[in-house]
Amino acid sequence: MPANARPRKAYRPGLLNAPVTAGLTAQFAECLQTAEIGLHLRAPSDEHFTAVAAVLNVIGPVAMQRLGARHPEAVAIQSAALAMNAAADRAAAGRPRMYDAELAAVSRGIDAAQLALPRLDVRSLYIQHRAVMRREGKIHA
Repeated sequence: MPANARPRKAYRPGLLNAPVTAGLTAQFAECLQTAEIGLHLRAPSDEHFTAVAAVLNVIGPVAMQRLGARHPEAVAIQSAALAMNAAADRAAAGRPRMYDAELAAVSRGIDAAQLALPRLDVRSLYIQHRAVMRREGKIHA
């Protein structure tokens, strides 16, 4: 059988690992800084908790997978997520105040997320964002 008579294998393009661009980093930074300012001003709004938690839930697992669970930035993001969980539990109980140590942990986590972001890829962030949105019930399969 001649080489050109064999059936060709179907072309299936692979998923692209595009790096995070400066524009996307700036958008994340703007969102995080606005929410962080609201937290430091102790604004009585759940929007600030939700915004920071959403970004940390997207960036955190991807950073831990990419950088390693013991990387300082991954540890800072994980500590910030734990502080946000503790504050959210208190807010659900009717005491929506964050302690100074929790605010410091969240600030370090936000800084670590901004430092880790350029080393991540867009595909992983998108997949994690979809998983978070699916868990929250905002999108369906």
